[in-house]
Amino acid sequence: MHLISLRNQLVVLGDTEISFKKGESILTEYSHKYTLEEFEDTVSDFFQVEQVWMDKENKFSVQYLSVR
Repeated sequence: MHLISLRNQLVVLGDTEISFKKGESILTEYSHKYTLEEFEDTVSDFFQVEQVWMDKENKFSVQYLSVR
């Protein structure tokens, strides 16, 4: 997913300033499809899956991870 700036603007995050020109896009998301097991295997070197919430049709999940 990309967001596109509707005007020239300056965004300040703490001590960091980021300027965007009108029409400039920023990549904000990648979407990948994994089974629950594939996702856990992918993150398991650094994170442990603590809790998984699924929609009623089991198409989407939100997962709570803790640092190993």
